[in-house]
Amino acid sequence: PQLDPADGAAATAASCPTENLTPSSFGYYDAVYDHVYSRGFPSELSKRVGSVEVIQPTSDASPFQEEHATREHSSSSSTTQTDETYAIMKFLTINAFSAWRTVNGAKALVPRGGDGKEPYANVAGLMLGIHHFNNGNGSVVKEITDIHNRCPVRFALADFFDTESDITLAVQYFGDVVIQNAQDRPPSGIFGAWRSSTSVPLAILSGAYQLPQISPLSTSVELDNNDKYKYFGRLIPSDAGTARAVVDYLAGLDVSHLGVLYVNDPYGSTFHGSIVESSISRPENDRITVKGHPFSYSAGKSEEVIDLEIQQLAATGYRYFFGVLYDEHYEVVMKYANKYGIVGPGYVWLFGDGLSTSFLNGKAYNAGSTLAIASQGVGIIKAEGGRPTDD
Repeated sequence: PQLDPADGAAATAASCPTENLTPSSFGYYDAVYDHVYSRGFPSELSKRVGSVEVIQPTSDASPFQEEHATREHSSSSSTTQTDETYAIMKFLTINAFSAWRTVNGAKALVPRGGDGKEPYANVAGLMLGIHHFNNGNGSVVKEITDIHNRCPVRFALADFFDTESDITLAVQYFGDVVIQNAQDRPPSGIFGAWRSSTSVPLAILSGAYQLPQISPLSTSVELDNNDKYKYFGRLIPSDAGTARAVVDYLAGLDVSHLGVLYVNDPYGSTFHGSIVESSISRPENDRITVKGHPFSYSAGKSEEVIDLEIQQLAATGYRYFFGVLYDEHYEVVMKYANKYGIVGPGYVWLFGDGLSTSFLNGKAYNAGSTLAIASQGVGIIKAEGGRPTDD
């Protein structure tokens, strides 16, 4: 994008928090944005254009000017200096770092995925990506090599908000930061959420305020509707492709009947629908009969609905099952699957990526226990990003 220097404003002498940083320093543009904000919006340091803050350096001698008027950028191939106007996009991160579970019979807030490593690793990747983009570092994504010399846009991160895997909390936070803050310091975009059930309402709200929303993990087919979710994007394929992979894999094993237990939300219901569609699209003599059973459950609530649905699954006589659920559902589901005798030798349980691999990898059930028996041979089918190779 090309920016008109007239969109910026002259900087005046002020103490700048970037005095010990350079543009290649991690967090530099976060400090610039915070410095501008400390002067109030709008100010003599910047002007809001759309959803970005446009910063214009000046020739006035000042700590702020010295940091921004001549910015030195280093990359693997070049070092340049420029006095161009640039824009800062500040992203708000709304994700689930924790979730409510039933621990020793009581409801408790615990790290998501068991050890909490996965959500923090995802955010670390985001921060690294922003740093690479701001400095034209193409060591991971070659297409952004020297992009800081071609594109006058920089990224910064706003607050990180833990939704606690709760849709209501996420929507309330969006309201506090964006709706009630519309005339002050709204973000330039939203990074998140993890779960489709949270991303769907957020995508409606962010679209109403014309804020881009980028999700790393929301896979619901519902979010493929570009007319309804105009400002939503994601870094992972929708469940339509994963569902086809599930059906193709099971058909290759000569499976003819499949029971699907799915959480009754945008993720579970559309995943189940995609499995059904993928099966129907196969040749008539190669289709899989799919029987779906929806459920709703959260920590601390009655397990009766899961008990009933698992009982009905067992009544089908099927031996292959696919679960579209989350970490907090796994142990309850498998407890009742064991109760009704549909786990262990002769039975196969596969799960979608709503069940995190970090959750299962971190488990060590006592030998001979209900969950140890039920967990033998389970698997997860998930879509993951990768880099093309020459193979």
